[in-house]
Amino acid sequence: MLHRTLLALLAGVLTLASPLTAQQLHGVVRDSVSGLPISGAVVIVLDAAGNTLRRNITGTRGQYRVPVAQAARLQLLRMGYQARSVAIPAAHHSDEVFDVAMLNVPTMLSGVKVWATPGCVTRSDRGEAFALLDQARAGLLATIVAREANPATVIRIGFDRTMHANGDRIANQSVRIEGADQASASFNSQRTGSDLVRLGFRSEGNGPTTFFGP
Repeated sequence: MLHRTLLALLAGVLTLASPLTAQQLHGVVRDSVSGLPISGAVVIVLDAAGNTLRRNITGTRGQYRVPVAQAARLQLLRMGYQARSVAIPAAHHSDEVFDVAMLNVPTMLSGVKVWATPGCVTRSDRGEAFALLDQARAGLLATIVAREANPATVIRIGFDRTMHANGDRIANQSVRIEGADQASASFNSQRTGSDLVRLGFRSEGNGPTTFFGP
């Protein structure tokens, strides 16, 4: 009787645990010509309405892994490659590999459609200019997603050092670890973009001049 009870409890636990296991979509993003993996590609998971559910970035071997719940499409962005959007198969299972290929951007970028008001000055190379802008946006987005997916760990180390009076040799030194935190960014500007426009890139007071970088 006790044996049957334990089996029933175990079956109940397994039944409850299985829905909690989030299905994952994983695979490798490759170059469509060479077949080599593409690292640093942004993988955006979209639902049926086109809303962003999750985003991640491919690793050094082009591998990615994202949740597949309510996912309908994958959007891929990578500087040097054409943006691509692919539908996720409806019968996809989490244990299957879903590889995606991206097409390299040619040396002469293909034109894009541009809409402008009659008052705007048009140029013959505007299509190429907007294509370059899209490439720059893809590169900037990759840095943001990489920071979100793999935040850096910063360790602050402080030290007290006493130098010899007659030279540059160290007389004694003590080192201490002050903290280890996950950083939201490698470097942050002390002023926001709007503050830089409003206040400028430097601050002059009674002391030395302080320069601020974007």
